[in-house]
Amino acid sequence: MKIRCNNAIYVQKGDIIYLVYNNLLNPSSTILKAFKRNISLNGSNDKYEFMEFKSDEEIKFFNSLDWIIDYDEFIGLSDDKINELIISIKKNKNSIIKKFGSMSFEDKKDNASMVFKCASLDHKISSLEDLLLFRQGKLDMKLPKGVDYPIGVKQEKKIKKIVRIILKK
Repeated sequence: MKIRCNNAIYVQKGDIIYLVYNNLLNPSSTILKAFKRNISLNGSNDKYEFMEFKSDEEIKFFNSLDWIIDYDEFIGLSDDKINELIISIKKNKNSIIKKFGSMSFEDKKDNASMVFKCASLDHKISSLEDLLLFRQGKLDMKLPKGVDYPIGVKQEKKIKKIVRIILKK
């Protein structure tokens, strides 16, 4: 997920790792920031942490990636609308898979980018599902300063959260 505010763009570590894994991290300043922070997924929630990028080049790069969901674009949508989008994305992905599967070996080599397109659509689906969980209070995610939480979602302090979990059992 990406969030634009404070003359910067904030991108979740999970998206950065996806870019690194697919050798797509660009510009060079972005690569340096990722490696300076020794980016890795040490814990299950690390992928939800945000990294800040301020240069015009970095902001332009992340804005160009439509498979990284934009918080502002989706946070105001209803759960039903997000679920409809997920279904639509899955249909699009299945259409690509069907088309790719019917191609000859030579055509598949020429259209290998279709495989990445499907993986990117899966990544987008996963991000939208995470956003739904976050809005429902089932996923803990700390937003950058200056970004409002959706109505009904509160960022609990860790101690309060632990007490709530213990008392619930």
